[in-house]
Amino acid sequence: MKNAKAKKKPALKLPELTCDELRKILRIRCKLVLNDFEKKYDFRYTREESEKLAHQERGGRKYLPPEGWAKLALAVKDKYASNKWLKKESGWPVVYHGTRARPCIVRGIVREGFKIRGGKETAHNGSRYGQGVYCTPDPAYAVHYAKQQKLETSEHDDEFLVVFQCRVEPDSFTVERDTNDDNSRAIWRVADPTNLRPCAVLMSTVAP
Repeated sequence: MKNAKAKKKPALKLPELTCDELRKILRIRCKLVLNDFEKKYDFRYTREESEKLAHQERGGRKYLPPEGWAKLALAVKDKYASNKWLKKESGWPVVYHGTRARPCIVRGIVREGFKIRGGKETAHNGSRYGQGVYCTPDPAYAVHYAKQQKLETSEHDDEFLVVFQCRVEPDSFTVERDTNDDNSRAIWRVADPTNLRPCAVLMSTVAP
């Protein structure tokens, strides 16, 4: 099979809604509660703020801040045996997992973490890497695996992209290259989904 032409990177627009307003949408549409979130760690990745973070590392690897996204931090402190994985020096790199913004999917990942569905071994772009959960250190690449979805409430009628910001346990993943991408960007395959821990929901919109 010939490699498909790489997808054009969508132009992202930081949502005009505040993090509190975005969180309310997720609570209503995804049936989440305030205790699912840790709002003191919310963040809006403007261009200026992203540039400040651009030369940092997480887990000994280059950290790529997700410019154009609003971060809604999840309540993950004390969720696991230790909180060490959340620290900069923990050895756990920051990665991103793009997904459809369907309420049932978002709620499932927030509440239960990642799962391998039915032994599926194929990423949605047709590349095969083996069984596991796929993530990437590049937020711009994770967008290709996200699909904009309308999340309606009585107050808002907006479409959003959703990407999960995660930490991945060191030495628990294999690095693959997307043969359908002109830049052969990295896909990290995590065989055991419990080694990939979501710590924030990122929300963005596609610029008109």
